[in-house]
Amino acid sequence: MASWKWKLVGAMALVLLAAAAALYLLQPRRGGKAGEVLLGDPQVQDIAGSAPQGIRVSTVVGNGSRVPAEHTCDGADRPLPLRVEDVPPGAKALLILMYDPDAPRGTFAHWLVLVESPSGVVEIPGSPMVEGINDFRRLGYGGPCPPPGDKPHRYYVVALALDIRPELARGFTFRDALRAAEGHVVSWGYIVLYYSR
Repeated sequence: MASWKWKLVGAMALVLLAAAAALYLLQPRRGGKAGEVLLGDPQVQDIAGSAPQGIRVSTVVGNGSRVPAEHTCDGADRPLPLRVEDVPPGAKALLILMYDPDAPRGTFAHWLVLVESPSGVVEIPGSPMVEGINDFRRLGYGGPCPPPGDKPHRYYVVALALDIRPELARGFTFRDALRAAEGHVVSWGYIVLYYSR
């Protein structure tokens, strides 16, 4: 009788282990740990996909820093100067997306930039570029402007090196950019900045 009970316990344990393994394998993989979204927005993360993270992005402050007020709606709202390094030699275009995934209505695009024929180092301003329309419905840069009293919002600046020259005209949107980049990212990099009011 006792051996029968132990066999039943063992069988139940195997069923539970198999179920746990199945749940683990079904979790979405978005880089890093299971289910982790490194780039703040699942769509952007999915588009970066399995491409290597080989690009370096920098600005006037370090990764994880607060955006200086002069680059926000509380100051002059001047575009953040960007430096993008280690763009792969074969890249035909570089797409730069600055967005806030913590906005009340979901991801909010602050800046969309396309640089065609990028070299190993791209500097903005400085490199010829085509700009899209941000979610303030303005062409070009629109700095951080979170609701007063919110906890600090995250501002991702993501650089995607593409193996094509996408057909993105002046005034393209965040959705246009994501559609154009899908399946064409060869390398990427990013920084995250913070701002609150």
